[in-house]
Amino acid sequence: MKNIEIQLNYNRKDFENIYFKNNQGNYFKSMTTKTLFHSALFFFILLVLSVFFSFYKNSFEIAMISSLLFFVVLLFYFSACFKLFKWKKLIHDFLDQIETYKEFRIELGSNSFIFIQGENEFMENWTNFKIIKILDDYFELEGSQIYVIPKKSMSNQDCEVMKNILKEKMK
Repeated sequence: MKNIEIQLNYNRKDFENIYFKNNQGNYFKSMTTKTLFHSALFFFILLVLSVFFSFYKNSFEIAMISSLLFFVVLLFYFSACFKLFKWKKLIHDFLDQIETYKEFRIELGSNSFIFIQGENEFMENWTNFKIIKILDDYFELEGSQIYVIPKKSMSNQDCEVMKNILKEKMK
């Protein structure tokens, strides 16, 4: 097999669509925060109801317990939001760094995969890849590094060529 060169067109939006797919960057709808947000909302409603009940019965034990539960869940929610914030910042910093490069290219050889990013060249032998994923909107190759390549960054013909080579190498 001769070396095949695929020119990539970098578009930040393509990467954002991959990384923030399914509301992953949303503080209320993300898989990591959604359940905690709903729990915090539930315990807030429980707190409000218990305060009214406490005034009615003139006993504040239930309100104190529900407020404690609310604040514990709220603490867990804020912790998850902070982790999500740090992850989003990491992704944005990574995308900002990638934007500085002028050239993006892939060379697919019989024994190796070469990813060229500006002056940087990353070479991996096909045998080093532990996981190769062909998904609807991107390719993911996991070797010594993780390569995420949006399908929109290449022509349809190059996309088919890469898909066929990756399928061949997965066997």
